[in-house]
Amino acid sequence: MVFRETVRILKIGIELSFNIKRRFHANKIRTIKKIR
Repeated sequence: MVFRETVRILKIGIELSFNIKRRFHANKIRTIKKIR
C-alpha cells in the first residue's frame, strides 16, 4: 500500500515538473520573439 502511494506521489511530481519546464520554455520563446 505504501509503495502504491509513493508511486502516485512520484507521478504527480514528475507531471508538475514537466508542466513547469514546458511553461518556462514557452516563456523563453516568447521573450526571444519580443526581442527580435
